[in-house]
Amino acid sequence: MAKNSEDWQETRKIYLAVSTLCFLLGTFFFIRVITGSYIIQLSDLVVCENLITSEGAKFKETKGKHSQKWIEFKCIDNKSTFKIIDYDYRCVVDDDILNAIKAGDTISLSILKSDIDDFDNDTACEIHSLVKNGKEYLDFNCRNKEDNGDGERAFILLFAITIMTGIVFLFAKKPKFFDHVNPKFIIWIVIIVLFFATLSGCQNNKFDYDPSLPYPELKVGERWDDKYDNRGLQNGIVKGDFLYVNTINISEGKEFLYCLNLETKKVTWKNEVDLYASQPVCISQNRIYYVSYVGSIYCFSAVGKKLWSLKPDVYHMADQLKTVNDNLVLTNANHEVFEFDKNSGKIVTQYVITE
Repeated sequence: MAKNSEDWQETRKIYLAVSTLCFLLGTFFFIRVITGSYIIQLSDLVVCENLITSEGAKFKETKGKHSQKWIEFKCIDNKSTFKIIDYDYRCVVDDDILNAIKAGDTISLSILKSDIDDFDNDTACEIHSLVKNGKEYLDFNCRNKEDNGDGERAFILLFAITIMTGIVFLFAKKPKFFDHVNPKFIIWIVIIVLFFATLSGCQNNKFDYDPSLPYPELKVGERWDDKYDNRGLQNGIVKGDFLYVNTINISEGKEFLYCLNLETKKVTWKNEVDLYASQPVCISQNRIYYVSYVGSIYCFSAVGKKLWSLKPDVYHMADQLKTVNDNLVLTNANHEVFEFDKNSGKIVTQYVITE
């Protein structure tokens, strides 16, 4: 009897040690989640444009204890090997990238500012954005959600173990029930159930892309980060805490320019624009200027009020708006240049670029 009592006291010490360790580890993951340590913000990235690939994208894999999968490619006049880590971008369809990125393609990509020393060096450089012909191939929002979800799952499981092992420790005398059922068995069942419950919850919250369905129209005040992948929000321009983006081919054939809050993850304002919403905005003196693919120009205030708009007499393929002094400058596919007064939208001059 005495020996059984001594054995139980030693068992209690083990449960206390496990409970303490899991509490410390769970606290570590909890702090990282609430402080956003798993989230990469757009402001953390550096964009590298007009790179030309020297070879097509290739799938790589290492096996064994530290197995890893990734996609890599190289660019002309750059020593880096650019990598897309498969675990980070679990939402990405590998074949989309492997089939799209070929030798000689002009691309832009983004890397972390903290990794800038790896750029153009004989080392691997992980990327977090890959754009070709205006199409983004990396689901940035999903990457953040997956990594943050891993952290949430970790602290939930660790805190659950802390509570259960702590309860076992609190029994000064061994309960008769434990003579028939080992408490480890109960703890493992609870852990397995919690693991699949949290895994299922994360999967249900993911954006489910179905190419046969139009993208949803966002409403002002609602969250945007769990409703779109990067194929729906395009041509992002960051100014302060706001991201200005546009959409193509959403419900009912409408096109919108959105102002999205990067801190609250909510839609600040939106305005419907002419076909097609395929150009980035131009920001000058707290005014947002936008031109659609067919050449319609819009001017919005910082709070989203439309100050003026202008539709061309003849639709043409428009390029991005630029500001020169007090004028807006627009060049179209016919090499025609139009200058507009920024305040009124009235045309100031126009001319044709000749070679």
